[in-house]
Amino acid sequence: MKVVLGFTSIPEMLDKVIPVSIGTDSAPSNNRMDMMRDMYLTSLIHKGRTLK
Repeated sequence: MKVVLGFTSIPEMLDKVIPVSIGTDSAPSNNRMDMMRDMYLTSLIHKGRTLK
């Protein structure tokens, strides 16, 4: 996973009823084509953001 500008605030977007999806441009955008892994990493990132 390559991140240039940081992570978006998905939980806040969902609270505001903004539709959210996950996708990829192709293998060069994240070095692999494993959407299950990307969904897993996304969940870990946002779990860490919500810990207080």
